Amino acid sequence: MSSTDFELEGIFPANPTPRYQSETPLEHGDINYDALEEHVAYLEDGGVHGITAAGCTGMSSSMPHDEHVAYLREIPEMTDLPILAGTATNDTPETYRIASEVEAESDIAAHLMISPYKVKPAPEGVEQHYEALADDLEQPIILYDVPSRTGRQLDVDSVVRLAEHDNIIGIKDATGDYEHMWRVDRELERNGVDDFNIVSGDDPNSHFIYQLENGSGTISVGGNIAPEPVVEVWEQGYVEENFQEAYELNEDLSGLYDALFPSEPSDPNPIAAHAALDMMGFDYGAVPSPLNELSGGNHEQLENVLEDYGLLEDAQYATMD
Repeated sequence: MSSTDFELEGIFPANPTPRYQSETPLEHGDINYDALEEHVAYLEDGGVHGITAAGCTGMSSSMPHDEHVAYLREIPEMTDLPILAGTATNDTPETYRIASEVEAESDIAAHLMISPYKVKPAPEGVEQHYEALADDLEQPIILYDVPSRTGRQLDVDSVVRLAEHDNIIGIKDATGDYEHMWRVDRELERNGVDDFNIVSGDDPNSHFIYQLENGSGTISVGGNIAPEPVVEVWEQGYVEENFQEAYELNEDLSGLYDALFPSEPSDPNPIAAHAALDMMGFDYGAVPSPLNELSGGNHEQLENVLEDYGLLEDAQYATMD
């Protein structure tokens, strides 16, 4: 439980990072803050509850240290919405340097911290990593479990122990493992852990999270594109506890999710999210190397889906050439 007034409840779009086109794959284009500000205004109009910046969808792992801190300094200046700041790396000291600088220079609501990727620490190492950071940082921490990117799922017992820390307030679960989510939820309740929330990081199945005792929201890629219907899923599932309606509303968005996370051929996130926002007029630009442009068939599918959902009409929210 943290002393912060922030509540991890609602829809927090996982914001891609817009960039100008670079002339060579050996350099990244500069961040396009004008495009970002226009998109943030669109999300505000869509009723989201906060914004997630510099997470996996924002490709924070491709940001140099100074750019990472500067980006997280700029985005809170654009909105009164709470900012969940992706400040983690796979190195504890570097994570602390980034997070502490962001706290000193920026008004964020919480840190979203992916578990250490590539190095695959044992549960004891993961707990040590998070506890050291939570002990010394002022703003609360949200754990982030995404084994498809880290190579290792967070241990249930580790999550429960970390949840007992005063400065760790929740977890983003992007495991796609429903049994694991149920076990975490059940063990939190059994151990009497209060004020710890579970948010989904899996758009197609986000309705499921609202059936959990501690389920409270979604850090959503789809919410960048279609914020209003994604918020409606949350309202039906979390606020109204109308789980069947939440399921049906989220099923209505399955075409959008399929286009944002294509599998044949595979264009990993955030390639399609960038393309979608470009189609809607937000000038998000191409994702930086080594990611590729959205492939032809997937590009056509995405454009058709956006047209079917009436989302290309939302280009009015952005500055069009």
